[in-house]
Amino acid sequence: MTKNKSERPKIPDNLLRDARNRGLVLFVGSGINGNKVPTWSELLGRLMRQAGKNAAVEDGRVRQKMDSLLAWCKNNFDSMAQASLVKQILGPQQYRLELQKLLYENSVTKSPLLDEIARLCESEYVRAVVTFNYDTHLEDELRKNGRVTPFSITNNYVQPANISKDGEKVLPVFHVHGLISSPASALKAPKEDIVLDYEEYFERDADALSWETATPIHLLRNHSSLWIGASLKDWDMLRLLYAAKDEDRGIRSFCLQCLEGISPKRANAKLLDRVVWRTSAMRFRATLFNAVGLGLVVGGSEYTDLPNWLRCFREDLKPEKRRMSSHANRHVKKIGN
Repeated sequence: MTKNKSERPKIPDNLLRDARNRGLVLFVGSGINGNKVPTWSELLGRLMRQAGKNAAVEDGRVRQKMDSLLAWCKNNFDSMAQASLVKQILGPQQYRLELQKLLYENSVTKSPLLDEIARLCESEYVRAVVTFNYDTHLEDELRKNGRVTPFSITNNYVQPANISKDGEKVLPVFHVHGLISSPASALKAPKEDIVLDYEEYFERDADALSWETATPIHLLRNHSSLWIGASLKDWDMLRLLYAAKDEDRGIRSFCLQCLEGISPKRANAKLLDRVVWRTSAMRFRATLFNAVGLGLVVGGSEYTDLPNWLRCFREDLKPEKRRMSSHANRHVKKIGN
């Protein structure tokens, strides 16, 4: 069931109210980039294949059984184990270069969702962005639009002075899992400044007071938050939400998702059955999210519906006077036509 494209999505009143009163922080995951960046599964698969090619140079038996060995690794190793294996085989330098190449090889590809997020960042109510992505595609989009100056914050990077023009908004973008800059960028993050394999994860997790933990929790406790492009299967994300949860203050964090990708295993299921199944599955997901203080917002049936939801949210978030003026202008245009 696809919504009528002219139907305006319902924006939760408490999200709008809290965003205006407390400010809004965006928490974003890899889903915001669309086809600019491979999915996690694709990225790890390509890294594993490159590692397999390197290993085959030293051992011909690996070359003969490449596909079956890679399939076995995928089925038996989690994502951090696969990344650890890749790093051991390729070496730290090539490991990082291969990641950089995969993250930026489709930089010119458009992402409507990323475009809308960049426009939402122009709102006076958006105070910061917390990203779990290594790339700087969001920052690049903001610079291209020219109305917001982002500065990327990662482990050993300090904001340069006087980076914004007069009257231009400056927006902090916290890379809590580290940053790999574009090959064309002047910003060069430290070589160890990402969290993907076991070694990187354990080193970061050993410091309970690290800024990567303390800053997101502070932002979650003191602002309203909207999670976009995140499946919320990452334990790091759930851990932060649970630590910031305050039952006395109710739900102040929301996750934007769609029904796409949720379907019964039976390929021949009737359309109505699929709709009922998806809706029921999302109720289970909403119940689990509620346990960590997170509200689920279904922005549409398909991934392509999410940019429209964000556009409507951005319009509704405008200060009351400007929003009324905007509605009045549209009414005048209709009368004039």
